[in-house]
Amino acid sequence: MLFPFVLPAYKATYLKEVILSILWQTYTNLELVIVNDASPKYLDSILNEFDNDRILKE
Repeated sequence: MLFPFVLPAYKATYLKEVILSILWQTYTNLELVIVNDASPKYLDSILNEFDNDRILKE
């Protein structure tokens, strides 16, 4: 069973740590959908660090 996880991203402070925490779960059949929640920060620089098929960037 595929487990979708939606992550609204607004602050860049702990974004990388949050993404890594989700990806390091023991249950690996998941899909991480990251949605920019109208952040005033440029989050793409953090998101582009990840090349993972389980991450969808919206």
